[in-house]
Amino acid sequence: MATDVPAGWYPDPGNPAGLRWWDGTNWTDRASQPSAATTAVDIDEEARRARRAQVALLAAVPAQLATLVFARLQFADFVDQIREFDGTAGQIEPEFNASVWGAASQLSGAVSMVVAVLFLLWFSRSAHNALALGLPARREPAAGVAGFIIPVINLWWPYQSTSDLLPPGDARRPLVLRWFLLWVVGGLAGAVVTWVAIFVGGGLGWVLLAVPAILTSLAALAARHLVGEILACHAGLAQRR
Repeated sequence: MATDVPAGWYPDPGNPAGLRWWDGTNWTDRASQPSAATTAVDIDEEARRARRAQVALLAAVPAQLATLVFARLQFADFVDQIREFDGTAGQIEPEFNASVWGAASQLSGAVSMVVAVLFLLWFSRSAHNALALGLPARREPAAGVAGFIIPVINLWWPYQSTSDLLPPGDARRPLVLRWFLLWVVGGLAGAVVTWVAIFVGGGLGWVLLAVPAILTSLAALAARHLVGEILACHAGLAQRR
């Protein structure tokens, strides 16, 4: 192969059914074999799911901002109810989800849930395509999807499983780490800061919410970009088969 061909995965000269990594100068010993246990490559379906996920991830930005705002208002309203409750006969007991902010928070949370479902539908198809293309994976697609949902392991499995959607050594793999750190740190910051902001009066409470708001918004945009890059990678690999 000519030395001006860029580094990447190409059909293995010794086994056209598999792929081998070309480092830009020579063939390396890194090779992968398409899995017979997975479904055939379906780039068109991955592209359809990618478009839906990308649209949903754009919608996730205002939805996440609304969730943070409504959550702070909901918690603050609940705290005010507790402070005002003195046990007087006929007085309504405080109810956490009784306020209008509780209903608004649940609605914005439902939007975020739809976004998560569309993202995971894309991830599942993309993981099946990655296996069919011969990319090495640490776990099966179903286990990869479950890793986003199950507590504790969702602190590292999603990063590993999403990285496996790209070839080892691919220059786009750092995008996975950037997205994952924004997602995890933004989620943890949102949980902590929302509680802290309840007891911080005035504008300072809203300023504190800016931290998780920015992180979660950047995470959604990073995920949207990542979906497009992974789709482009898979489409390129499929054309070389």
